[in-house]
Amino acid sequence: MSKKVQNSNVKKIRINKFLAEQGLGSRRGVEFFIKNKKVKINNKPAQLSDRVNTEIDIVEFNGKVIKPKTEFVYYAVNKPVGYTSTVRDEHADKLVTDLVPKESMVYPVGRLDKNSRGLIILTNDGELANKLTHPRFEHEKEYEVKLKSKNEKRKTTTKNLKLQISRLKNGVKLEEGLAKADKIEIMEKNEKRNYAIIRVVLHQGWKRQIRRMSERVGLGVIDLKRIRIGKLELGDLEEREYKKISRNDII
Repeated sequence: MSKKVQNSNVKKIRINKFLAEQGLGSRRGVEFFIKNKKVKINNKPAQLSDRVNTEIDIVEFNGKVIKPKTEFVYYAVNKPVGYTSTVRDEHADKLVTDLVPKESMVYPVGRLDKNSRGLIILTNDGELANKLTHPRFEHEKEYEVKLKSKNEKRKTTTKNLKLQISRLKNGVKLEEGLAKADKIEIMEKNEKRNYAIIRVVLHQGWKRQIRRMSERVGLGVIDLKRIRIGKLELGDLEEREYKKISRNDII
């Protein structure tokens, strides 16, 4: 009897891990569904502490039975401005998931706000999503950012820009804590037109992090494009285009 129970326990996994593996979001993301009673296990509302036996237990999300996946799908997408990086949003006109085939249910990994563009990964691999978005794994994201001074009296001169970039490198205080870029490089500056283009590498990935950091040092973001996630580069992928990739292309 005890042996049978032990074997059953070996097959059990946390409910948030199971849902993430089925493509419903990262582990942290699916916790929202569990807390809002959208997930049931054997016809009972799921709790964050629940574990499931994928061979025996029946898991439902919004009334639909969720079965274990065996095949993962990965897309690299060049997201244009105006697309929202989410699976569903009743207030959004355009979703990034509209840019890829509907044959597999995938979701965007990490944040790229509506007014930003560039590389984003769509997948149903929850474990990969967790590794790419959690700061402790330190997977880099690289961006090209066009900036201008928010103070019209203080133009984006070489001297002012160096001072502001130095503050960004040292870190600025946000609600979550100290926000720091791993690397910042000035690519172009035009004092006459009051703008500069920098390349930023970071691994924290907080909500609208680069925009909020820039605002703290008196810079406004004119354009923000992500060009790399991990070892995956945007390359010559055109806006609105996607390509199928493998996990090994990313990490």
